Amino acid sequence: MKLLFVVNSVRYFVQHRLSLAKRASASGYEVSVAAEPDDPHSLELVRAARIGFFPLPQSPMRLDPVGELRSFLALRRVLRKLQPALVHSMTIKSVVYSGILSRALHTPMLALIPGRGTAFVSGGARGKVLKWTACTLYRLALRHVGSFVCFENMEDKAFFEDLKIVDDRRSYRMMGSGVDVEKYFYTPYDTRRGAPRVVMLASRMLRNKGVLEFIASASLVRLKHPDAVFKLVGEPDPRNPESLSKEELEEQCMASGIEYLGFQRDMPRVLSQCHIFCLPSYYAEGVPVSVLEAAAMGKAVVTTDMPGCRDAVLDGQTGLLVRPRSACDLAEAIIKLIDSPELCAVFASKGRRRVEQLFRDDEVHRRYLEIYAQLVSHPDGGHRSAPRP
Repeated sequence: MKLLFVVNSVRYFVQHRLSLAKRASASGYEVSVAAEPDDPHSLELVRAARIGFFPLPQSPMRLDPVGELRSFLALRRVLRKLQPALVHSMTIKSVVYSGILSRALHTPMLALIPGRGTAFVSGGARGKVLKWTACTLYRLALRHVGSFVCFENMEDKAFFEDLKIVDDRRSYRMMGSGVDVEKYFYTPYDTRRGAPRVVMLASRMLRNKGVLEFIASASLVRLKHPDAVFKLVGEPDPRNPESLSKEELEEQCMASGIEYLGFQRDMPRVLSQCHIFCLPSYYAEGVPVSVLEAAAMGKAVVTTDMPGCRDAVLDGQTGLLVRPRSACDLAEAIIKLIDSPELCAVFASKGRRRVEQLFRDDEVHRRYLEIYAQLVSHPDGGHRSAPRP
C-alpha cells in the first residue's frame, strides 16, 4: 500500500516526520515523499531510510504565479505516476495543492495544519484579503469526503470549524509532532547558585518568532545578571517576509553580545548547553516542537501566552508564559528563573514528565497509523469514526 507525504521542504520532513515515515514503512506501507530537495544531507537520510523521493520545485519568490503553477503541475505528475492509496500533506501550500488534486483523483488525504500561519493573523485590508483567500483555498482542498484534517491544538481546530472549513467529524487534535524521549534525554537541572546561566532561543530567524524581543531582553537581564549568556540558534528564511537577514542578525547579536550559532543539526547536543530555553513567539504556532524538546531535556522554559505555546507549557507548573511582543516581560521571567534555580528544577522535572505522558513520538505515530488505516479502508468517509481526542 503506497503512502505519499507531501511537504514543502525535505529538511522540514526529516526534522518533523521522518520518524513517522519509518514507523509507517515498518507497518507495511510503501512510503515516498514529495518535497523540495533543499538540503542534500536530509535527502541522504531519506534515501538511507529506503523512502522514495520525488522532487517538487518551489518558487524562490513569494508571489510567483508561474512558479506556483509549476509546483502544482509537478505534484499532479507525481500523484498520477505513483497512484498512492493515501496522501499525508502538511504545511499550507502542500495541503492546498494536495487537497485539490486528491479530490480530483479520488485519493484519500490526511492534512496536517501545524498552526494558522500568517494568513489568519495579518491585520488591515491586506490581512482581510489573505484570510479570504486562505479560507477559499482551504475549503476547496478540505471540504470533500475523502479528506481528514489534524490540528496540533484545540484553538486552531475550533477556529477552522467556526470558519466552516472543516467539521468535527473529519478533524482531530494530534499532540504535536511527537518527541523522541530517548534522543532528547533528561538531565536534572543544575541548581548551583552563582553559576552563569545560558539562555537560548532556537527557531527560524523570524520577527514573529520573537527573535528581536529575545535580543532586546538580553540587555535588560544583564543589568542584574551581567554574566548571563544568550545564544541564538537557527537560520533566516528568505521566502518569509518576517525573516531577518543574516547580516541583520549578526549586527544585532554583535551589538548585544549574543552568540549566533546559525543552523544546527544536532539539537540534543545544542540544547544540552543551555539552562533556560525561550520561544517568545507571536507566530500562530501549532505546538512548537522546540519547546517540547527543551522540556524533555530538563530545561526551564519561557514562552508566550499564545495558542500552541500554552499547549506546550503550563504556566507556573512546567514553565512560564509571558505576554507576546514584550521584551520587558520576557526579561522579567528570565531573571525570575535565574534567581530561582530550585523553581527551575521543579519546572524541569514536571516538564519532562508531561512530555512523556502527552507528547511521546511513539504514541503520536500510533494515532496517525490508526487514522491511515481507517482512511485507506473507508475512502468514502468511513474515517469519521477516527479516534477522538
